[in-house]
Amino acid sequence: MSFFPVVCMQLAILGCFIAAGAPHAYFLLWLLPLLTLAVLFNGLRVFCDHATVDHHDGPAADLMVTYYSNPIERFFIAPFDMNYHAEHHFFPYVPHYNLYKLRKLILQNSDYRERIQWRHGYAQFILQYLFPVGKETRESAAHSKTG
Repeated sequence: MSFFPVVCMQLAILGCFIAAGAPHAYFLLWLLPLLTLAVLFNGLRVFCDHATVDHHDGPAADLMVTYYSNPIERFFIAPFDMNYHAEHHFFPYVPHYNLYKLRKLILQNSDYRERIQWRHGYAQFILQYLFPVGKETRESAAHSKTG
């Protein structure tokens, strides 16, 4: 992969900031957020797409996750329709702008539909991951009190 186009674009953006008389703003308002927030949100999405809080029988590769996410989550965490994670992995050749159509077809096919863990938002999953509530948690809490 060539980084030449990326470098050229960054130099052009830096040139715009210099032309505006604020070269320091390039680093503060463009490069710093790009290197921190973009990396943070992408890392968060990748973690959510591959982490699990439920017991799953079988290999981890069999677990496919997809999200019903709201517009704010899609803007910050899952741009380019990355919330259609399972759909993308089942059919990687489908362009991102057609993944919502693919989801409709997958919902009609029980073979695919049953292989997907459907999650209702990244924020909900993060809270569920950080503060697990369920049968296993209650059992382990009860065991620790009696043991």
